[in-house]
Amino acid sequence: MTATLRMSTCGGEMATYRRLELIQSGRYAEVWRGVRTDNNEPVAIKYIWEDDYTATRSLRFGREIQFLENLIHPSIVPLLGKRLSKLPCFYVMPLYDTSLDEQFPEIVGNTRRIREIFRSVLEAIRHSHSKGVLYLDLKPDNVVMNGDDDVVVCDFGLARNVNDESSRLTFPGCTLGT
Repeated sequence: MTATLRMSTCGGEMATYRRLELIQSGRYAEVWRGVRTDNNEPVAIKYIWEDDYTATRSLRFGREIQFLENLIHPSIVPLLGKRLSKLPCFYVMPLYDTSLDEQFPEIVGNTRRIREIFRSVLEAIRHSHSKGVLYLDLKPDNVVMNGDDDVVVCDFGLARNVNDESSRLTFPGCTLGT
C-alpha cells in the first residue's frame, strides 16, 4: 500500500512523502518505511490508526510530537515533520537500519559494543528526565540504530511530563506498552 502525503516540515518548507511498507504495528499506531519524494531520502512515518482514532489517542500522539520537538538530543530520534491538522495524523523521522532487539544476538558478550550502545540509551533517558519528561516504554524495539555510534531512543507515546499532572493519560490499571 502506498500513499502520498503532503505536509509542512519542521524547517517550514513543504514536503511530500510516500509510504512504502509497514515496519511495525502497535496498539494505537503504526510505523511505515517511506521516502521523501523530492530527494528520495528514506524516512519512517508514524501514523495514528484512522479507524481507531479517539480524542485520547490524538492527545497522546500530539504530546509525543511535542516531546520530540522539545527533546533535541543526539540520542533521541529527531522529528523531521508532522501533520496533525487532518487525518491521517502522522509524523516523520529518519529511518534507521536496525533496532537493539535485532542486534542482541550480535552484541552478546561484546562488552565494548554493549557499553557504547547503552551509553547512548542512558544519555537519552538522562536528557529526557532533565527536561521533566519521564520515558515509560524503554525496550529493545524502541532503541534504533545505524551503528554503535548512531543510536537513538524513539517512541515517546507513553512518556509523560512529570511537572504537568493534567497531562497524565496513563492511569493505574491501564495497560499500555509492554
